[in-house]
Amino acid sequence: MAATLHDICSSTGLSTATISRVLNNSPLVKEETRKKVKAAMKDLNYFPLASARALAGKRTGAIGVISPYVGSGFFTDLIVGVDHVAAERGVHVMMSFAHGLGDEVHLVSRFIQERGVDAIVLINLDIPGEFMADIKSDVIPLISVDTPVLEHGISSVSIGNRDGAHEMMSHLLGHGYRDIVLFAGPEISYDSKERIAGCRDAVAEAGLSLPDEKMHTGSFIMDSGRELMHQVLTSGEPLPEAVFALNDVTAFGAMAVLREAGLRVPDDIAVVGFDNSAASPLVGLTTVSVPLFDMGCRAAELALDAVVDSVKQPQHLIIPTEIVVRDSCGCQPLCNRKNNTF
Repeated sequence: MAATLHDICSSTGLSTATISRVLNNSPLVKEETRKKVKAAMKDLNYFPLASARALAGKRTGAIGVISPYVGSGFFTDLIVGVDHVAAERGVHVMMSFAHGLGDEVHLVSRFIQERGVDAIVLINLDIPGEFMADIKSDVIPLISVDTPVLEHGISSVSIGNRDGAHEMMSHLLGHGYRDIVLFAGPEISYDSKERIAGCRDAVAEAGLSLPDEKMHTGSFIMDSGRELMHQVLTSGEPLPEAVFALNDVTAFGAMAVLREAGLRVPDDIAVVGFDNSAASPLVGLTTVSVPLFDMGCRAAELALDAVVDSVKQPQHLIIPTEIVVRDSCGCQPLCNRKNNTF
């Protein structure tokens, strides 16, 4: 694998901005620093593209999008939103899928090094804060989607996770459910942590508590939903009244295990989710709708606006969610879906 700008930064302990000044022969760079960078480039066989330097200060007519590889297509609508705005403004999208943290950092470094795009949209990437702080001063605008990075001065677009979870938990409490189990995502997941906080807010407002034993941590995949539901059924404890799975595919896995056990949703146990994915209407899942297309549009707008106005202050947009009420929560067909009363 070819050495990247990030490799030079790691080797020298210098920022990408400093490395870029060396590559562009800036008179602001000390000779000692210049020699240090040149030596690292030689040791690592790093060859900056001539075309990259030639593009400095010019427009490429493209924005880059880097996302984790997601087989379920969860981010499809988001990426379509990015492309929709890009097409309206006559700009192309260069898409790359990252496979793990090392690859995420490599891709960001490569986009910056090659200067083949005017801005970069980072979708749900778990990139180390020190790396984000290092690259924030580079000439390419960065937009973080789903995970805000407020402390690094990078614009972001995120979901109203906390409010959405609060509304859904309040909805379950409004049914009279008190024994509610949460199926959460990974402990490091920003989305999961925010959704748990929203659930705790709603429970506290109702004068209740959410015991730790009602919190089950897994992954945001269907197999995790199956495993967590199996653990609940075999725990020897009474069946809870409701399960709030903090994403839809986890809810799908839980519902499959309940069905296999001969239990009915919502008659025996209510199940709700979060995302409003394409399959949710097919199984009648009550869920929190996440406007991914709108998120993509806003991310692209921020990216392209930053290209035009490079001194614009970072913006942090939170896209609101809303509940979509179906059958799995126990609502009757005549449920007033506007205010969720029944």
